[in-house]
This record gives sequence, C-alpha cells and structure tokens, in this order.
Amino acid sequence: MNNDAFFEKQFSRINDRFAYACRQVVLINDEMEAVRARYERAEKNGARAFLYSQRLRLIVLEGTRTMFYEYATVCSDRLASLHDEMILGETSVEESRTSDSS
Repeated sequence: MNNDAFFEKQFSRINDRFAYACRQVVLINDEMEAVRARYERAEKNGARAFLYSQRLRLIVLEGTRTMFYEYATVCSDRLASLHDEMILGETSVEESRTSDSS
C-alpha cells in the first residue's frame, strides 16, 4: 500500500469518527434541552424528588457531551495534521519530479 492510499484511508476513518462525535454532541444537546424543560417544569410544580433525578441526568449528559466534544477536537487536530502531511508529501514528490527533470 502506498503512502497516498494509507493517508486517504486513515483520513477517511478519522473523518468518520469526527462526524460521529459531532452528531453525538448535537443529539446530547437536544436531550439536555428536553431534560432542562422537565427540570424547570418540576421546579415550578415543586416536585423535589423529580428535580434530583433530572439534575443527576443533566450532570451525566453534560459529562458525556464534554467527552464527545473533546474527542471531536482530538479528531479534528489529527485530521489537520494528516492533511498537512498529505500536502507536504505531495509537495516533496513534485519537488523531486522537477529536480529529476532538470
């Protein structure tokens, strides 16, 4: 397997993981909005037992969202470095071609 195919495969795999993490962040944000609405409704109605469970759920969702966000950030950084490596690799190939033809 040549370097281009290796980089493309790795880039594609990491890009898929990045897209998945981003989708999860969006889904978790939506779920958090729903839980917040239930929390506020319970607070208005004075349902203390329900408040506690919703608060715990919000904490767990927020932690999970943070984890996915950090993972997406790592994937994004890796995609950028792979892109740079691919560009630098193409540049060095072009430079070697021009030096060979001289």
